[in-house]
Amino acid sequence: MNIEKIDLMQCVPPLLRARKMSDALGFNVYIKRDDMSPIGLGGNKLRNLEYLLADAIAQGCKTVVTAASVRSNYLRIFTACCNRLGLKPVVFIRGGTPVGPVRGNLLCMMLMGAEIHFVDTEDPFSSEIMDAMFSYDKDAYVIQLALHSGPIAALGYIDAMREMSEQFAVEGIRPKAIYTAVGSGCTYAGLWVGAALYCPMDVIGVSVNLGLDFLREHIADSILKSSALWGAPMQAAGEDLILLDHLKFPGYGKVNAVCMDALKKVARWEGLLLDPIYTAKPAAALIEDAPKYSKDDSVVLLHTGGTPNLFAHEDQVAEYL
Repeated sequence: MNIEKIDLMQCVPPLLRARKMSDALGFNVYIKRDDMSPIGLGGNKLRNLEYLLADAIAQGCKTVVTAASVRSNYLRIFTACCNRLGLKPVVFIRGGTPVGPVRGNLLCMMLMGAEIHFVDTEDPFSSEIMDAMFSYDKDAYVIQLALHSGPIAALGYIDAMREMSEQFAVEGIRPKAIYTAVGSGCTYAGLWVGAALYCPMDVIGVSVNLGLDFLREHIADSILKSSALWGAPMQAAGEDLILLDHLKFPGYGKVNAVCMDALKKVARWEGLLLDPIYTAKPAAALIEDAPKYSKDDSVVLLHTGGTPNLFAHEDQVAEYL
């Protein structure tokens, strides 16, 4: 592999047995706490950025450009990591200029000094977004996680699964499955390759926005390319990927009753706060799947961070309390 990472994590996030959740569901639940990563309030995208920003620096870039929605946990961590490395963070935010108070991830981005541009489209693949990013500065490094940047980003979670395999050995467990939220798909792709290499298990992804046809094609491509970069080429067909999209209603960035029920249960079982529009979805899927598992089984929930979204959606969240 010729892409080296920059160690932004500087620690091994814990793998914790969720005792009360395990008792309630009837099998062993472990939570991988990637929300505890040490920069910008934490989250899974730090692992992706360890490789992407290393590539940017290796290419001599001083400015890094990316895009996502105003609710994006990724943009918050992107800004923080760029600051840590002395790079200029430029973000294009979909959906136009937001109305109302500045809060949640947008507040964090502004506090950290990102250069922010609002683009009047909700389509992550629109010509408006693409033109804005690629025309900003010809010498900038452009990240589009759901397109060309996916394979490099996925390397972070091949690495994470290798790390988890060591934690599983210490715990004396062989998990049946790991559950994760799926946005761009690069975390899922890395987990899938890492599971194949280091600790075979089902990788169950729950979409927060994109359709399954696109995700299957995009993730399969990221698996092919990221595994080659890792030095262990492999491929996956769409039917090899366990992807769910029934919990993304009523739309991206919206709270629903099923996920809020899961969020409340995890909070009251474990004192652990989830993101209502991201991590609550794989938690809900895990709870729904409880009848599939027996008392000796172990299952992992990847906590990908996103606590600021609780405070960006407090009105919606409060309706379910």
